[in-house]
Amino acid sequence: MSSAAGTGRGARERLRSLPSRTPLRVKLITALLALVIIALAVISITSRAVYSGYLMRQHAGKLCSVCVRLWISFRSRQTRRVMHKLSRLQTQLVHA
Repeated sequence: MSSAAGTGRGARERLRSLPSRTPLRVKLITALLALVIIALAVISITSRAVYSGYLMRQHAGKLCSVCVRLWISFRSRQTRRVMHKLSRLQTQLVHA
């Protein structure tokens, strides 16, 4: 029993003394690696947000132009139908 408790304390002491036993070179490389990972994450998140906004604006512009073309096409068909009906009515009135 006492050996298990002693082992637990010994492991904790070894973990506490780990920073003092670690060479400075390893600490610096670890810190640099952590900074590079954080920078890559920030760049990835930022570029995704910017690119997503750009694509949304681009698709919104295309969608608006398609809607305008459809509306113009619809209006011109309606106008042609009305004009056709008016010309038929006119020919009927002329021949009557």
